[in-house]
Amino acid sequence: MLIFLILVNVHGQGTSFGDLFGLNEKDYNTLYEDSEISRVIRKDELPVLMPNIKSKIRILEEIKEIDPTIGVEIIFHYTKTNNLSDDTHKNFVTVYNILQSISTLKGIEYYSASRKRMRVFYKDAYVIESVDNKQRKDDPVYETIPEQSELFSYFKDSSFGNYVGHIEYFYDKNTFLMEIENSTQIWYTFIPMVDPGNLKSYIIVIPIGNEIFFYGYSCLRTINIFNMAETRIDSFYNRIKALYNWFQPRYK
Repeated sequence: MLIFLILVNVHGQGTSFGDLFGLNEKDYNTLYEDSEISRVIRKDELPVLMPNIKSKIRILEEIKEIDPTIGVEIIFHYTKTNNLSDDTHKNFVTVYNILQSISTLKGIEYYSASRKRMRVFYKDAYVIESVDNKQRKDDPVYETIPEQSELFSYFKDSSFGNYVGHIEYFYDKNTFLMEIENSTQIWYTFIPMVDPGNLKSYIIVIPIGNEIFFYGYSCLRTINIFNMAETRIDSFYNRIKALYNWFQPRYK
């Protein structure tokens, strides 16, 4: 299950950094000095850098239920270079449509720690009709934001092969939640490696004024043959960073 979670407060109305993050002083300083902080999440551990959002309790319960083999979490920080529109609705719709633009994930790259070179993340990515009907569809484009929507996507992943993702979107005030899970089995050659729902990523984007905080957590539950999960820690970090590098230019 791959999940993107987006929380957006475009003008920071009624929201402060302290309300959203429970960082200690060291992590806070590191975030502002280095523009990021990260942490490896071992088995039986839960994320600790995740912002205090409305869905946090539910998400942590989902993670407990999956019991991931390994996970990685990161917070990135950057300053938006283009001024925000005075039209808050327009800003919200822009963010929502970025999240709907599944086809733009095609060709994004990440640094493969095992291969020690840049590698294509998604060889292809596009919206499809359903799990059983893989006919390609255009990315949805919205003029107003529904409280809830969903779609299915087809991913040709350079690491995990081809699989179908189920994506749900939720909108609540200033919060955009995008959840993606692998709806189909993921294989390693002839070995079933990841059951449906067991590859997950949570990504939270929080604009406060022109400051943007991008949180990512990726995890999976798999049979750990050849110590494969441990060898993918660095690649998981780099895959989250690739998603950050996908989002940031579109909302810079």
